[in-house]
Amino acid sequence: MTLVSPDGAKANVEGLPDSVGMLDIQLAPDFAASRMVYFSYMYRDTNAPRVGRGASNPANFPEGVAIGRVTLTGNQLTAVQTVYRSAPIVSPNRIGQPGARMTFSPDGRYLFMALGDRQEEDFNYLFSLDNDTGKIIRVFPDGTVPTDNPWFNLPGAEQQLWSRGHRNPYGLALSADGFLWSSEHGPTGGDEFNVIASGVNYGWPAVTNGALSGSNIGRHTEGDGFIAPVITWTPAVAPAGMVRYNGNEYFDWNNDFLLTGLQQRGIVRVRTQGIRAQEVQRIDLGARIRSIALAPDGGLFVVTDGETGEIRRLAPVR
Repeated sequence: MTLVSPDGAKANVEGLPDSVGMLDIQLAPDFAASRMVYFSYMYRDTNAPRVGRGASNPANFPEGVAIGRVTLTGNQLTAVQTVYRSAPIVSPNRIGQPGARMTFSPDGRYLFMALGDRQEEDFNYLFSLDNDTGKIIRVFPDGTVPTDNPWFNLPGAEQQLWSRGHRNPYGLALSADGFLWSSEHGPTGGDEFNVIASGVNYGWPAVTNGALSGSNIGRHTEGDGFIAPVITWTPAVAPAGMVRYNGNEYFDWNNDFLLTGLQQRGIVRVRTQGIRAQEVQRIDLGARIRSIALAPDGGLFVVTDGETGEIRRLAPVR
């Protein structure tokens, strides 16, 4: 983790727990007073039960996703707490598709996180409520579980689950009118923009709008029992980050969602109204864009992808 000043000077942040890799970071809603920071990361537990299609390979170690909560003082993290750990810990053939993007509800009461399918293929496992793989979860910021979560009282279910049937959700944000939206990578196209509802199944890996050559995975059809995406993209845009814009620098974008594109190499702007949505613009930035963030003054920062990745401040063209 690094602090970057407005003039580009960098300072390493000390005090992170051991991890396999960092995934997302969010300031607490009351950060100005509490100095509290939330981050998601992957961790390894060699003593965990071996679960997943790669479990029989001793080279595939069990790796899970966690949420840490810390206090930032200068460039030092203190009061480190783990408020969530995924269950169970998967031993994957590959480490991809962990998801782990987070967002707070506007009132700061709830913390949502999207968890990817870890490239598991068994829909019986991914649809099961006894694990959080390929799911979106909802917890309180301290990690405790709200009693009105959809499967809170169901025996054998992970009580933090909010929705299921997700492949690789890499964007998560709430609209101004309170709807939770996610952006999700599809397989060979079929990228999705979904409105997320409590207790709903979005279909992966039973159905997709992507093009899988020779696959027996079906396509979304009316009455199939799954919720289809509100927007789908083929060819893929490969959405990798998302923010709802709320500022003055791009005043005509207010309340629109800005999705970064790895394949699209820029930003896709989406406008929502209730549970409806439409793409309204694409902005070519000439690079694979990994993440996007809203600055306090209404400006935008993006992060380009790769070993030579950069933090860029965007400026509107008047």
